[in-house]
Amino acid sequence: LLMQLITRLSVAAPHIGHLYTTVLADVVKRWQQINGKEAYLCTGTDEHGMKIAKAAEAKGMTPLPFCDMLSEHFKVCATRAQCNLELRNIGLWLASR
Repeated sequence: LLMQLITRLSVAAPHIGHLYTTVLADVVKRWQQINGKEAYLCTGTDEHGMKIAKAAEAKGMTPLPFCDMLSEHFKVCATRAQCNLELRNIGLWLASR
C-alpha cells in the first residue's frame, strides 16, 4: 500500500510547515505498519513549472539541479526529525510491483 505521496513544490529551503507535514505523514505511515499494513512514505520534487524555473534561473541554475539541491535540504530535515523515507524512485518501485 502506497499511502502517502507528498510532492514538494518549494522553491526554498524547508521550513516548519514542511517539517510538520513530513512528520505527520510519517506518523500515519508508521501507524499503518504497526497495524500490519505495508505502507511507504514517498516524497519528491517537481522540476516542472514556472515557479521552479524562475527560482532556478535566479540562482543561475537549470530546474533539475536546482530541485536536486533543494532535495538535499529536505533529506537532512527528514533525517533530523527521524522520518523514514524508504523509497527514492517511485516510478521504479511501482514498475516492480
